[in-house]
Amino acid sequence: MDPLHELGRALRGHGYDERGLADALAGVDRWAAASLRDVRRPGGGALAPLIELFSLGVPVAEGELQAAVAPVELAALEAEGLVRRHGGFAAAPVRITPVSGRLIVHDPWDGPKLAADHVGGPNEAAERSTT
Repeated sequence: MDPLHELGRALRGHGYDERGLADALAGVDRWAAASLRDVRRPGGGALAPLIELFSLGVPVAEGELQAAVAPVELAALEAEGLVRRHGGFAAAPVRITPVSGRLIVHDPWDGPKLAADHVGGPNEAAERSTT
């Protein structure tokens, strides 16, 4: 089993796509949504921990994440560098952004200085044509 392929299948199966994120965030930007998650988690059911982890960058309980990504094992995602586990929680050193039916894995846009090997995510400038 290819863990990346299976993760993509799990994400899409729970509605982790452009429409699903837009509906779950309900017009609130990602930074505000991370702050408001104690009041209202984005999405519902298995979608909530996926959005929190891969879109907002907020750690989630390992058990909740495992249920959302099954049959993929968290150890396999950790081996691929998609999650880090510690103390019963999982954090994601990457973000996953749905764009035009694809899931784009990229580095977060955190901090004032980006690493030399930073992989930028989808953005408006990259989508514009140069012709």
